[in-house]
Amino acid sequence: MKKKAIIIGLSSSVLFTSILDVSQVHAIADNYSYIEEVEEEGSESIFLEMEEPSLVNLNKSDEEFLKNIEFYQKNGDSIEVIIPNLQEYQIIINNDVEYEVFEKDDKLKHTYCIQVDESMSAFNFEVMNTHLGNRYTITVHIDYVNGKVEIESVEVILLSSEENDEASDIVDETKEENDEASDIVDETNDPLEESEKAEGEKDSLELPGKSENVDDKEKLTSPQEQVEESVFEENNNTDQQEEPKDVEITKTRTALNAASVIVNGFYTVRSKDTFNSIAKQFGLSNLQLQVYNPQVTNINLITVGSQLAVTREAVESRLSTEEKKHLYTGNGNGEFQTPQEFFSYLYPYAKELANLPGEEPLYVSIMLAQAALESGYGKSALASPPFYNLTGIKGEHNGNYVKMWTREETKNGESYYVLANFKKFPSYFDALKGNADLIRYRGYYDQVWVKNSSTYLDAVKALNESPYATDTKYGSKILNIINTYKLYDYDLDKVLKTYKVEYNARVKSNNTGIYTVPKNTYGAILYTSYLYNNKDINVVEEATTEGGTFAKIVDIKSKKVLGWINKNDLDLYSVIQSKKSVEYYAQVQPSNSGIYTSPQGTYGAILYTSYLYNGKNVKIAEEATTTNGTYSKLVTDNGKTVGWINKKDLKLFNSGSTNYYAQVRSKNAGIYTSPKIVSGTLLYTSYLYDWKDVRVTEEIAIGNETYSKLVRVDTQGFIGWINKRDLAAYTTISSSRKVNYVGEVKSSNQGIYTLPKGSYGAKLYTSYLYNWKQVRVIEEAETQSGIYAKIVKYENGSEIGWIKKTDLTY
Repeated sequence: MKKKAIIIGLSSSVLFTSILDVSQVHAIADNYSYIEEVEEEGSESIFLEMEEPSLVNLNKSDEEFLKNIEFYQKNGDSIEVIIPNLQEYQIIINNDVEYEVFEKDDKLKHTYCIQVDESMSAFNFEVMNTHLGNRYTITVHIDYVNGKVEIESVEVILLSSEENDEASDIVDETKEENDEASDIVDETNDPLEESEKAEGEKDSLELPGKSENVDDKEKLTSPQEQVEESVFEENNNTDQQEEPKDVEITKTRTALNAASVIVNGFYTVRSKDTFNSIAKQFGLSNLQLQVYNPQVTNINLITVGSQLAVTREAVESRLSTEEKKHLYTGNGNGEFQTPQEFFSYLYPYAKELANLPGEEPLYVSIMLAQAALESGYGKSALASPPFYNLTGIKGEHNGNYVKMWTREETKNGESYYVLANFKKFPSYFDALKGNADLIRYRGYYDQVWVKNSSTYLDAVKALNESPYATDTKYGSKILNIINTYKLYDYDLDKVLKTYKVEYNARVKSNNTGIYTVPKNTYGAILYTSYLYNNKDINVVEEATTEGGTFAKIVDIKSKKVLGWINKNDLDLYSVIQSKKSVEYYAQVQPSNSGIYTSPQGTYGAILYTSYLYNGKNVKIAEEATTTNGTYSKLVTDNGKTVGWINKKDLKLFNSGSTNYYAQVRSKNAGIYTSPKIVSGTLLYTSYLYDWKDVRVTEEIAIGNETYSKLVRVDTQGFIGWINKRDLAAYTTISSSRKVNYVGEVKSSNQGIYTLPKGSYGAKLYTSYLYNWKQVRVIEEAETQSGIYAKIVKYENGSEIGWIKKTDLTY
């Protein structure tokens, strides 16, 4: 959608501006009065007028001209500036701005199509009234919204009058010099003119707007040489007819006047000059003179008294102080002595940049050939430090650039020179990256990509047909460099190393092909890109090349070698790295990834079930560590394998080793092959071990219940699992310590035992034999039921037994 920017009155040095956003009005409401609201093709614009007269005495014709300039945003990446009749005005576009100029159908207006990008916040151009000398700078402020350019505002600023006054003084002085020179020529040539009239000679006459017919001859190198040549022609041309006196002009006078109006490389246009005649006087083509003077949009409409740049120095003098800082001053210094040195140095950079991961692959040969052609094998000033611009990319790099003259060529093969900004890079790598980014992202060059061309030959052809270079022979020059230095070899990858392997994998359906040797190495031929899609193969060898890792694959059954495929095009099976026997219990999570015949992802693994055991308690008998994780083997009570499940899909019960003795109660709930609540558990017995001693080696907590693993006391053989509530645990000694003191046994004691009472193996020795007798205590032991004392005879120290400490007095 196009949006028209409406130019409006402003104050002081800023004469006009345009506002496309209604909200901006409030910020300047104190200085302006609201006039009307205008809608133009779906955009909302504001037209404002000053409450007080402008402080600037603006010429009415200038005001009318400026107000009729129109601005449109177009195609999201360009701005159209439509200029009214240019008869009395010149337009000068900033050199940093890319633009095209064409006439409207009615030829009364000219359109400048300005190319913009997201790095720009504004662009400007100048308008000059060639009669009055008034000059204005017009700045267009832009923004990017959703990737498309939008005009924010337009400012028109009057340049200082002192600058215009100085220009007028120069013109006046030049006119005085012209008048003096003209008088001298008239006096000198009077006799010659009379002689010419008598002989019927006629000078060639050039009318404004017409082309001058001249013979093909060597161009004059200076105004003085032009004078001499003109006099020679005057005295030797006898075939021309007499020309009318009212328009009589001699070539001698033209040459002298031309010399007298050149000031610092600028030529002041006289009344009977044409654009063509001025170009020829200074050995320039019309196109070159137009390039020197972008303010001239119609060569048939040049204004008397206006100044045209006829030298490079004049063009450079127009630059701002800041721009002149970037002008090339001859400080480049080539680093390479030979083309081979140039290619060898840049190859690693080009190889890396042409094959960046995730980016479109490019041809290394073309990247190097472009750099060689554009830089003279690295010897050009632009390619040398500190600029490093190998491929002549114009613009700025992070705000850094250098201004240089460069040769351009039209589609018709006509050459001309322009002063352009070239990117200044910090290194050769960055320079090549700038070229690679241009080919990848600019949009014109997708046919230069590797995937869109069968060989570098197709890519070069596409590059030649692209807007990259104006040289019509650019493609043939690139091919000549590639073939001369065999740069096509750089497009191939070197094999860095190979090694034997052994594993199974599956070929992806979207693979990049199976080749006779690793892809993009010498001799690689495509075998197939689809015959083995989604099929299992065996990998027997791997090769690492500059382009990646490739796998040599064979048919699993026939062992026939199929070829080489990029390893990324294979779904690798998981490899079992280790196994170990275990025994623990867990609950299968409902959100599990399935139970498989072997660890998931390993070769041959088949899904058994993804839901049958959801939420169930299971027994784990084995674990396998694979490249994809740890898997647990589920088994039944009789040892039959259920399948393998990712350990992450199990909720493990709290369990731990222990070691104590207990007695099985008679009214127990049974002894099972596994904890009772585990799926598939079988009852072993409910009575065989009533009141028998057992040893507990492990306990597991499942929900609110704790189950104990029983083994025989004598043989340590496995008995089964019982609920801990059905056991009468023997007392255990938690700690003990050596002591030495004397005590007396109470008559009301609970007995003297061979071990602390209640512990496994403790037997009653006596409950009365030592009543009220003195004994010596040599050890104390702490149990669940209290502290027990180990006593010996007072007289000789022989051991008696264990008594509860509270049954002693001391």
